[in-house]
Amino acid sequence: MAKIIAVANQKGGVGKTTTVHNLGAGLSRAGKRVLLVDLDAQANLTDALGINPFELEKTIYDLMLGQFDFKDVLLTIDRLDLIPANLKLAEADITFINQFGRETLLMSALNQAQKQYDFI
Repeated sequence: MAKIIAVANQKGGVGKTTTVHNLGAGLSRAGKRVLLVDLDAQANLTDALGINPFELEKTIYDLMLGQFDFKDVLLTIDRLDLIPANLKLAEADITFINQFGRETLLMSALNQAQKQYDFI
């Protein structure tokens, strides 16, 4: 079962993306199976890994909507697996506002990954 590490802060510019990127790279180099999940509509982690978020058709937003399977959204870059984000994620608050169980959408979307990774 994967250990889940969340790096969160409402303030911008405090090093969240840098921390996640470097922690993921370090764990990967140590031989751990790592899944990074970009949950920022600005898609800075996705961009930092060399993926143009504007060219993506499948992201974490689509995964939480249930439109795609986990493996359909997954990208692999330099031994790191990534569930990318893009600007579509900004619609999540409005899209999920009236959805029953919205607080569990992310957990449900990542359920398939729990056994495949050491760290998420």
